[in-house]
Amino acid sequence: MKFSTTLSTSILLLTTLSKFTFAAPAAAEPVHTSASTIASSIPDPENDASDDYLVVLADDDKRPWDEVFAEMGYNQTTFSANSVDDDGNSDIKTFGTNMRAFTIKMKESGYASVSAMPNVKYMERNIIEPWPSIPADLAPLTPVRPVKRSLWSKLNFRKRDEEQPQAQVVIQQGTAPWGLQRISSTTPVDPAGRTAEDLSYKYRFDKTGGSGVDVYVLDSGVDVKFAEFGGRAKNLFSAFGNNTDFTDEIGHGTFAAGVVTSLHFGVAKNANIWGVKIGDSKGPSLIGWWQGLDAVLAAHNQRKSQPGFKGSIATMSLGLKNGSYSEALADLFGQASKAGIHMTLAALNHNEDSCQRFPQMLTKTLPLLTVGATNISDTRARFSNYGPCVNIYAPGESIISTSAQSPTGAMVQHGTSFACPMVAGQIADELVKNPELRLDTEGMKKLILSKAQKCAIKKDPNPQVGEILLLNNGFLGTPS
Repeated sequence: MKFSTTLSTSILLLTTLSKFTFAAPAAAEPVHTSASTIASSIPDPENDASDDYLVVLADDDKRPWDEVFAEMGYNQTTFSANSVDDDGNSDIKTFGTNMRAFTIKMKESGYASVSAMPNVKYMERNIIEPWPSIPADLAPLTPVRPVKRSLWSKLNFRKRDEEQPQAQVVIQQGTAPWGLQRISSTTPVDPAGRTAEDLSYKYRFDKTGGSGVDVYVLDSGVDVKFAEFGGRAKNLFSAFGNNTDFTDEIGHGTFAAGVVTSLHFGVAKNANIWGVKIGDSKGPSLIGWWQGLDAVLAAHNQRKSQPGFKGSIATMSLGLKNGSYSEALADLFGQASKAGIHMTLAALNHNEDSCQRFPQMLTKTLPLLTVGATNISDTRARFSNYGPCVNIYAPGESIISTSAQSPTGAMVQHGTSFACPMVAGQIADELVKNPELRLDTEGMKKLILSKAQKCAIKKDPNPQVGEILLLNNGFLGTPS
């Protein structure tokens, strides 16, 4: 993409990644360097690379965009017709409903001048982080035979009249993955000759669990037409194709959404899914992440005043590499939590302290739930991150869920990416039973942790892991 000094006012949402220290203006009155000056002041053009930056305006800057860019040396009227690169993409985009921001593709040499402007709150460089991976020697991802039978009516569900806490209608599914049995019992799973990939385990849940709750899956996209979603899935936002490209190229988001709410494999079988595509096959960008979370916050603020609102959950199975930090994204996380959005994060798969990763480290200061992974033997998955920033663990090895490769198929995958949406599904169930917690993120976190099984996991060989809490939905004993 060529460098351009032009502007477009498409309403998009984008963000960034690495942490920067903003230099103060050298003079009492800051120099407002124009884009043309920035472009012409490159000392070594060969080494002055162009990159994408997120610029967030100060909270009190309410001026029209024309005025903002005029101060920078941009003229919207003059340049808007020439504001695209060779691929037809705009080099400057404005966006944001909670914080006003824009993205710009510019030379690195222009960073200091723009970031020093008094109306700039944050300026950060965009990065793209690969999707979470697992050790290469772990069992490869395995296809499961397509689920061709009719869905709800053919599942082995039956009413358990003797188990009706708070007058709930309790259902037992006899065709469940092992992970669902584990979170609905207080005893370890006995395979009894079965593998972790069989669909013959038992799951106990409330028939109305998750009804009406909005779960936003910030990921690689969601195949919303998948039969397992029963028409409850829709797309909200995409950082690609000017909010038109919702294709899930790698299947990560569709799989995670299935763990939340698919009929065969999901925790909360009645919840609404909203696909928020923040990454493509290359991985999520933090510009896309900022975009997506801003879109979720806008949708939540609109929904919570409407009839039938049951609560909002954002589940995010991604994170930044060691040493990365985004002040702009951390600010947005804080706003989303304050607004009442319940958020779950994957602990990631590096077998290290999760507090070294962003945004997992925000668990120390915000009511987020960062989730590690366990296996069918009640052991921490050897790839799972750990430490004080991991609040809770859930099944994350040999997990079966929806496959974007087939509208009726399923896959086996491993990772904290798929333990995380299990917790999101449990929050959806609890929001229906505890409506007073719809906007109380602190209270919901306490409730989820209070139901977890303390010390349920076998002693970990790593002494830094400490106590492990295992997700549980409140059912005692073992499904019969």
